[in-house]
Amino acid sequence: MEFTKIKLEILSPVHIGTGEALDPFSYVIKDEENGPCLYSIDLPAWVEDHPNPEELAQRFGGNNMAAVRSFISENLDTELYSRSRARIVSKEIYDEYRKKLNDQHNQLKISPALKNSYSCALLIPGSSIKGAIRTAVVDYLDHTYNLDLKGLTQKDGRYGKEYIKKLEEVLGKIGENDFKNLKVGDFEAYRDDSYFVTAREMSRNPKKENNTPKAPCEVTASRLMQGKPVTLCGKIAIGAANKKDDAVLSVNRNRDNWKLEELMSLCNEFYGVRYRKEREKFYALPHFQQTAEVLKAIDEVVLNPQPGEMVLRIGHYSHVECMTITQNEPDTPVEKGKKKPFGTTRTLADGIYPFGWVKLSICSEEEYARYLAGKEDHDITVMCRYEESRKKALEAREALQKKNKEKELLKREAEELEAKLTAELAAMSDVDRALFLLVRNKLLEHEVVHFFNSLADMGTDEQKRCAEALKVYWQKEGKWSKKNCSKKQWVKVQTVKSILGET
Repeated sequence: MEFTKIKLEILSPVHIGTGEALDPFSYVIKDEENGPCLYSIDLPAWVEDHPNPEELAQRFGGNNMAAVRSFISENLDTELYSRSRARIVSKEIYDEYRKKLNDQHNQLKISPALKNSYSCALLIPGSSIKGAIRTAVVDYLDHTYNLDLKGLTQKDGRYGKEYIKKLEEVLGKIGENDFKNLKVGDFEAYRDDSYFVTAREMSRNPKKENNTPKAPCEVTASRLMQGKPVTLCGKIAIGAANKKDDAVLSVNRNRDNWKLEELMSLCNEFYGVRYRKEREKFYALPHFQQTAEVLKAIDEVVLNPQPGEMVLRIGHYSHVECMTITQNEPDTPVEKGKKKPFGTTRTLADGIYPFGWVKLSICSEEEYARYLAGKEDHDITVMCRYEESRKKALEAREALQKKNKEKELLKREAEELEAKLTAELAAMSDVDRALFLLVRNKLLEHEVVHFFNSLADMGTDEQKRCAEALKVYWQKEGKWSKKNCSKKQWVKVQTVKSILGET
């Protein structure tokens, strides 16, 4: 088994989720110069580093979780505590976030994409590619050998024992399934190259409102939305592991064998039919005109792939027709003697772009190496930008912490001096205390008058000491010379001069 280098071009946005929805305790949306971005955040690290644990405990301990979400959004530094960043395409997502962040009744759930846990880059897993190929192969086996898989499907849509038994006859049991001879590696996008869009359900009936709630979802960049080719690279291996020269997928006890390019042709036929039917059923309708226009950019690629190319549909919102075999009409309820129609809606990114269309093609060693080098350069640049941002943010935080510590130290020293002064003043006599405060300009005007009036009750030495202090005080205040004094003040000055022997 030898691996073939494969180029995966993403034609329309692909959403492959993690199976869980995130709320604003796991993400923050910021409005930035080039538009709003959604940051996946490390909330535990932020909580651990927070300079005021008591404040956090108080906020998190209340019942108003919406207020806590708002506090996180306003105070968490995304340069320090984000794992990844995705651009928000739909203004509706940002507006809803700002409007409902403080709403206790709105969870503001989003559906993140599957990512590499180390690099945080979006992943298209090989299993999704393999599953799409398997669907086309099973469809071929069903109509070629009259397996009647649809007839063996249970009424609730599940696969019963008879269905599984029939598949095992042509593919083998799960542990030894023929598809073990098809290995597909993961395809990893450039770091932070993902987008959030609304997932809007649109009906064939333009008057019908579709209220099925769907969370905003994270998607790949794509040719339809970015207006240029978006390519990832990976590997595919076909054939038995112990047979290097036999690059063939064999099924149904070796009755059917496909080389890679033959397998590509099989998939192109399966998905081409579905693309064309969906276009006719939905996008030919007037209210889908915008979708029909944007699809012109990929019509030729999907409907007329070249040799060595394979068109598939993968991920969420790929719709039942592309994910199951032909004649897959579900058992819908009977109404007025007729079965209700199925497949009457499409879910579109931002109400315009169909999800999930991709093209795989064989690429050269040179193309593959060039992609890996470009991705490495990009990811290192992004990582360095994060590290530089973190460094600057940490330096700013450390400078602020240092400044706050200095303020706290000065405050503590001032409080200690104040306490010491208070103790010293308490130990003084009334005269000494008043004299002390007068020298430091700490007495109010009426207290100065009271201090002057108390001179008459003092002994000679104490009287002179206090009179000298009053002289200095009034000189500083400009109340010592006759021309600057009121009559009352001049009388006081004369009294002080008399005590000091200056008259």
